[in-house]
Amino acid sequence: MLPDMRNLNCRQELNIDYGEGLNFTSFPPNLTSLTIRGIKNCKPMWELLHRLASLTSLSISGEDPSVVSFPPDSYREMEMEMLLPKSLTDLSIWGFPNLKKLSSKGFQSLTSLQSLRLYYCPKLAYIPVEGLPISLRALFICWCPLLKDKCQPGSKGRYLPKISHIPCIDITD
Repeated sequence: MLPDMRNLNCRQELNIDYGEGLNFTSFPPNLTSLTIRGIKNCKPMWELLHRLASLTSLSISGEDPSVVSFPPDSYREMEMEMLLPKSLTDLSIWGFPNLKKLSSKGFQSLTSLQSLRLYYCPKLAYIPVEGLPISLRALFICWCPLLKDKCQPGSKGRYLPKISHIPCIDITD
């Protein structure tokens, strides 16, 4: 049985292995680090993340087939800017099978983001039109073949101008 998250007010780090039937109703308000593995339905999470004003590190791995945009485009423009906490400095996105793009509105509000990790998203092909936040210091791309082709030098490296401000870029398979 899971503890009531509201009773964990002092908790700063939280790791969750998502299981069938797990519903999010709240997160401890003082979280600085949150890891959620194997999430099957992201919708409840989107409703809660923006409330975590102290969150600096977020790692999400998922199996939610409805996630095609991160954050999702299904929210109204104003709400979409608030889906991810502006305090994030480190963001990792893992294993979403149908993720195709990183949302412009969602990423432009992340003015403190320093590290972005994108792993095992085989359909991920698009970054925001405006590029990634200027604050970004490290970009890691692994097993995202469509994005890899657009971020490497060569004929398909069309995203190079949009990521050239990032000092550390690591693209591997």
